[in-house]
Amino acid sequence: MDLLEASATLTLAELWLALGSSHAKKALSLVYQSLPMILGHGGLELRARAHIILAKCHLSDPKFSGTFNTSCYIMWIISY
Repeated sequence: MDLLEASATLTLAELWLALGSSHAKKALSLVYQSLPMILGHGGLELRARAHIILAKCHLSDPKFSGTFNTSCYIMWIISY
């Protein structure tokens, strides 16, 4: 996969995600497929776009549940 194909695959992932949360798994698999090429050879804007789409895929997937450790977060805030 070259960089142009990886960028096009990322656009397809965005389109799948725009179809609704039921298509989040398909979009996520497309992002993961193109991620190595984008992170290795893509520019800053393309890499940022990939990370944003990846986050949107995870957040729109109804099965995704993130655990939030509040004590670690509070310690991190206090250290600054």
